Amino acid sequence: VPAHVRPQGSTDDPWPLDIAELSETGAFLASDLLLPAGLKVDLAFMVPGRADPILARGHIVRVTEDRGQPGMGLAFDTLSPGALNALRAFATPR
Repeated sequence: VPAHVRPQGSTDDPWPLDIAELSETGAFLASDLLLPAGLKVDLAFMVPGRADPILARGHIVRVTEDRGQPGMGLAFDTLSPGALNALRAFATPR
């Protein structure tokens, strides 16, 4: 899932990153750009079946290269109820 990420409070253009794993509590961002653990970020991404992007606030909880793909684990701090329902629907196996 393509995403756009930037540090909270920044007015710079967001970085385009890919979400390799997604749940209702967070995401794994696959990227060669590794942000420091603890950094608070704003995140925007689309999920199938939703017309508007999901806007979330979160923080980097881990930085890893252990999976063969470098990236960062992100925990969501703020997510609207509608976005949470869309994530649940998207992440629930059918």
